[in-house]
Amino acid sequence: MRRAKETGAEGHPQLFVYNIGSKKLYAVSDNCGNGMCFAGAGRLVYVETDRDHHTPLTTGQIVEVLLDESSEQLERTPQVDVIPGATAFIQPTEDGLVFTTLPRSFPVKSAKQNVDRPPGLYHFTRANGGVTAMAESSGPVFMPSPDGKRILYVKVTPRTC
Repeated sequence: MRRAKETGAEGHPQLFVYNIGSKKLYAVSDNCGNGMCFAGAGRLVYVETDRDHHTPLTTGQIVEVLLDESSEQLERTPQVDVIPGATAFIQPTEDGLVFTTLPRSFPVKSAKQNVDRPPGLYHFTRANGGVTAMAESSGPVFMPSPDGKRILYVKVTPRTC
């Protein structure tokens, strides 16, 4: 990922993939979030924002891209709606994706309202497009076991006074 600079602006995140073998550079996104991973041979999954870089990143989606050498344009398939700034970690599974994020709500809550809410751990299944909550109040990162049968994560327990 690279941050592009503009005159008078902080810049915005742009996502690129470089194929080491073919030396081909793919310009993937002009408005991406931080969550991204490879989901298989020639498949990239990343968070795309719904808004351009001049507005807050309040809504977006996880998108899968086919990195096809012969294609003029990258084939993009939306997977699941997310809050881009809260979707920092994504990992592929046999049947979909596991990721951390804050659940989207409508009307959208302000960043101030969401600041004290920890993300949750979710599983997206490609076959039916379903999303299942695996753990509420998890930390932003997790680690799948090498065999893909377990997930290590940190549970965040709110302080009680």
